[in-house]
Amino acid sequence: MMRRWKVYNAQLEDGSDMDKRGGHASCRVGSKMYIAGGYGNEVQFFPGLNVLDLETLVWTKEDEDMSPEQDGATLCQRTGNSLVAYKNRYLVMFGGFRQGWPGGASNHLYIYDLEEHAWLRVKQDRSQALVDEAGDVPNLSDRVVEVSGEWPQQRDKHSAVLDGDRMLVFGGWGSDARPSEGYEFLANDMNMCYWNNTLYSLDLTNLEQGNVSWSLLQPRGCLPSPRAGHSAVVLERTMYIIAGRTHTTRTSSIHPFDLRTNTWLPEMHLTVPTPFSRRSWQTATVFAPHKVFIHGGLPSEGHDHTLSDAYILDFKEETSICLGSSIPLRWHTSIAWNHKVFLFGGVVDGTWAKSHHLVVYDFTPNTLLQECIRVAAREGVDHSALPKKLQHAITTYRQRARCEQVA
Repeated sequence: MMRRWKVYNAQLEDGSDMDKRGGHASCRVGSKMYIAGGYGNEVQFFPGLNVLDLETLVWTKEDEDMSPEQDGATLCQRTGNSLVAYKNRYLVMFGGFRQGWPGGASNHLYIYDLEEHAWLRVKQDRSQALVDEAGDVPNLSDRVVEVSGEWPQQRDKHSAVLDGDRMLVFGGWGSDARPSEGYEFLANDMNMCYWNNTLYSLDLTNLEQGNVSWSLLQPRGCLPSPRAGHSAVVLERTMYIIAGRTHTTRTSSIHPFDLRTNTWLPEMHLTVPTPFSRRSWQTATVFAPHKVFIHGGLPSEGHDHTLSDAYILDFKEETSICLGSSIPLRWHTSIAWNHKVFLFGGVVDGTWAKSHHLVVYDFTPNTLLQECIRVAAREGVDHSALPKKLQHAITTYRQRARCEQVA
């Protein structure tokens, strides 16, 4: 298959550039990529939903100036939040951080209806002591969603994935945790913050009837260490928690979770043929059966360096293949569509400068002609009798392969 990087300036319909940002969340619905949250170089928190048409690569704003306010900020003005798509109609956003909020992080739940083009009236449960004081939010839709069950604690830099009719939220960094539940704490000047390894489920089965429910799962098996800035993906009926920052270090560990039995399976480390290195704030995207594309992140040695490498993790063959380097990014997002992986935004370097670039990694399968040229070049086939155009193509391929080996 072809593997090519292409970098685009992310532009809106009017030709202006998208805001540079990092710490946002994204998901895909059909041929559109949705972005929520993030902040810019001046610690500016961005409102509204942004939409990328994956066919034209043109950005638009889904709810500009329409997102209702909470504590003086629109719902999407946050970082480290999560965003998943449900039934190709609803965008489900949870948690995140914003300066000025009590404790910094939030455990609010918000749902956007792509057919109504409106936020639903999700009623935050006031009986939960750890829910922010904002209470109900004046959403634009007339539809009300009641939320029951045991809410997750306030957090950001967690992960969220969809498993059928439930959203699973794992880990993260936050405050106001209950120490009896086994969190790892780190004191700072403002409050008690923590990494955690709890796993919550949001049942969305009755969303269209106006009811959703949280529950704290009590899984069996080999529980991962508390962490934040990790990735989570679902392949068939297994969720994989990948890398992240723990209390003491960044890790390359991978933790499978059996979604059928709610059981943590033994930890994995993929080292063949190329060891997958320790990191946090990377992106992870399922782009083919059993295969996950990993890009960038923050390495184990500190905050002054941003990773630019890319990997393919094959969970069937249990292999880790490094694809080389592209551009350095961390705390960016990615989605997969039509044999391509699309990455947007992120932190570029140790100065915390943000990016507004759209990076596209192309996995489009080779045509028959491209495959014949590749094999002829690799096997050293005598091509002197072929048309000059094909001779040139084979020679060029051989030269490029030599350069890649030297590099």
